[in-house]
Amino acid sequence: MAPSARKKKWLISTAFVCGGAVALILLWDWNWFRPLVASQLSQALGRNVSLTHFNLHPGRITSVELEGVRVAQPDGFPMPPSSDGKQSGQQNTENEFARIEHLEIEVDVLRYLQEHLIAIPRIALTKPAFHLIRTEDNRNNWTFPSGKNEDKSDADTHKRASPEIGTLHIEGGSILFQDAPLKADVSITLATGSDSTGKNALIAEAKGSYAGQPMTGGLVAGDVLTLRQDHTVYPLSLHLENGPTKGSLRGTIADPLHFAGADLTLTLKGADMAALYPLTGIPIPQTPPYDIEGHMTYAEQRIRFENFTGHVGSSDLNGSIIVAPSGARPVVTADLHSRKVDLDDLGGFIGSTPGKTTTPGQTLEQKREVAKAEASPQLFPTRPINIPKLKAADIHLRYKSQSILGRSMPLDNVAVVMDIVDGRIQLHPLSFGIGNGDVTSTINLSPDGNTIDADASIAFHKISLQRLLKSVSGFTGGGQIGGEASIKTKGNSIAAMLGHGDGYLRLTMGHGGNISALLVNLSGLQFGNAVLSALGIPSKAQIRCMIADYTLQQGVMDTRLFAIDTTESDIRGTGKINLRTETLDYAIRTEANHFTIGSLPTPINIGGTFKNPSITPGAELGVRAGAAIGLGILFPPLALLPTIQTGIGSVDDCKGLVARHTKRK
Repeated sequence: MAPSARKKKWLISTAFVCGGAVALILLWDWNWFRPLVASQLSQALGRNVSLTHFNLHPGRITSVELEGVRVAQPDGFPMPPSSDGKQSGQQNTENEFARIEHLEIEVDVLRYLQEHLIAIPRIALTKPAFHLIRTEDNRNNWTFPSGKNEDKSDADTHKRASPEIGTLHIEGGSILFQDAPLKADVSITLATGSDSTGKNALIAEAKGSYAGQPMTGGLVAGDVLTLRQDHTVYPLSLHLENGPTKGSLRGTIADPLHFAGADLTLTLKGADMAALYPLTGIPIPQTPPYDIEGHMTYAEQRIRFENFTGHVGSSDLNGSIIVAPSGARPVVTADLHSRKVDLDDLGGFIGSTPGKTTTPGQTLEQKREVAKAEASPQLFPTRPINIPKLKAADIHLRYKSQSILGRSMPLDNVAVVMDIVDGRIQLHPLSFGIGNGDVTSTINLSPDGNTIDADASIAFHKISLQRLLKSVSGFTGGGQIGGEASIKTKGNSIAAMLGHGDGYLRLTMGHGGNISALLVNLSGLQFGNAVLSALGIPSKAQIRCMIADYTLQQGVMDTRLFAIDTTESDIRGTGKINLRTETLDYAIRTEANHFTIGSLPTPINIGGTFKNPSITPGAELGVRAGAAIGLGILFPPLALLPTIQTGIGSVDDCKGLVARHTKRK
């Protein structure tokens, strides 16, 4: 046969084979591979996967179609009851993790061959339904054998290894999320459509319960365009209501798969910041109603909530919070400040009920709790400290307030540096400014089982008596108070720790004070001048020295020395102050430094409780005071001088008082 004839025959044969191959590909029933595809998917996911139909459309952009996809729950995984107590399965009538009526995936084969890159121009899902479950023992059904965490130390490698996803189309999607530890039972509908501007968007709506509270929410996010399109930003609008908590997140994200390049505004509003714990995993004490708004970003595996402003109760709150969520516990770094703070708003930090009856925005329940706390005969907070929550996150807090609200409050400002690491709390320091002086404390709290070991040192430094009494009435005297205190104790509440503490309190004051103003103002006596007269103290007697020295044993403060030396008389105090029972058993007696007609060393007895104290004049005092006081009249007691400080300077003014006291001993 001639070469030309052989060549012609070979070409005809090749064309016939190629045509047959093309025809075979076009006419091939790819559904024959359905069992193989299901088997491969089952092996990859580690659970049974079934299909009702499989089809393939070859080409440079190859389309893979799956119909009737069913993904089973892990073997032996229980189905939790729904919120109405019935077995769940509103979207999945069988024990299934997921079902998808129709799934189509387009793959760019040429990109893979040329660049070894998985490029998926389009994903389309029709009626996908997922049932996400986490049980009480912390097992979940969304962790797959192939879903191990990747090394996130190299962000570029992680991004290159991720597939490029183009458009995502979802029709009639739904998710049922049930999480026993979070007390969540939420139904979510999701689909793709057009946002308010007519652009493609992912739209989701949620309804159910979270943390035992009713929850609703909505999401509108930009279409997930291919990640290789640089400088593309994705709009995001999220709103959420969980019980009394309301939140919104609006802005753009440059890389939604890795939450990178976020430029978002976060707004939070609610009745109590403690309710944010289930949403954030960050333990926050009880607070009054709050509203805050700030700028939120994500970079270097840290969530940043910066330059936020807002209010908590009657106080303003501003600053920045950085959260590093990876690791055994999230690490929270907060730098906060206020122009003005109401200390009642911070009550939750010591276990008391925050706010007061006049705090704006309170719920009826909060008002009842505040009224109950104010009516309680106990002063010290008895609420147990939640030790597990202390270990939920490591927290580094810096806080300052320029001023403190309240006309009757002698404190001018507050500053605190607090670190919580593995449940151990350090305040170093907690400082209150009073005039040109301050009260500074260093406190260490360490969990020990169900209780906390506490060790606190407190120092008073040059506390102005005039500033201390300015808020009470027109005090014109001077004088500075200094001293120190220490307490070591153990307990599970502030009341328990104070009631079992051991330590001491020492205070001193030098020349310049006004004793009549001191007694009248600190005690709040309506008949102060009559009482001063009964004690034999003339008006405007000047203080030369004050010394107060107390021991503390198992919550009981016992007087070692309490003495005030004035130009006219000596005043001495004796008795006990019981921190465990919050009761007073004290007496104050005056002795003239020189002869005064009618002067008798009659004591004033101070008793009652810290919240309902009384001054009961003795019989002799009642007679001398006459009708101005009257027998049996109870007066508010002398207010306890503030705690501690490092000194007042010269102690020369106190030498005479110490010498006289030594002689009496």
